[in-house]
Amino acid sequence: MASTRITWTPIDHGTGTRTLDLGPILAGTRAPLLKFEGFVRGAVSHSISIGGVSVSRTHDTWHQFLVEIESLGPKADPEQFALLTAWWSHALRRGEFAFALDSDKASSTILNGARVATNTVLTLDASTGMTAGDWLFLEALDNAAVFERRKILTVDSGTQVTLTAGLTYDYPDNSVVRHAEFLPACVVLETENVPFFERPGGEGDELWDLRFPLRTVR
Repeated sequence: MASTRITWTPIDHGTGTRTLDLGPILAGTRAPLLKFEGFVRGAVSHSISIGGVSVSRTHDTWHQFLVEIESLGPKADPEQFALLTAWWSHALRRGEFAFALDSDKASSTILNGARVATNTVLTLDASTGMTAGDWLFLEALDNAAVFERRKILTVDSGTQVTLTAGLTYDYPDNSVVRHAEFLPACVVLETENVPFFERPGGEGDELWDLRFPLRTVR
């Protein structure tokens, strides 16, 4: 069953991926997800003068999201609670992890050949896991400020998809193409606060709510 999912390799040892499922996705809904919203925020940049010519350099640009999940599980589930605390211990040390809003839509690949604005057909390294109706995220190689979301009309082969509308921007070969709500590498922000907390549930259960901001890592 599809779920909202976090996966990571613990910092303490370099092998063995751990998986934390935050709740099932039932009948096309995203329960218990309350919020998944994002924006782009540019990081460190500066301007210098070289031979009288001013040059501006951006060191990093990232995509930032806010995730909010209600009632992700009962307190009585020791396995899930152990995974939740293990992930947070990893995240506190700025450990990277992958976040999938829907674990069935977690494909990440690259363009095989440059595409230009208005193109609707994308040739990819692989279209594995993509289906008609899925939303894709495209990001230009070495320029995170150039990106867009596009919907798949058809999956034509194992390496080609056709979009419902033409591209807005040009994209060089090897540009990122992935499911729009899959973040293969990210870190949490504001790690001074524990992001999950308990609240009373029905019939004596204690439920967890989860709220945390995250940013992608390039």
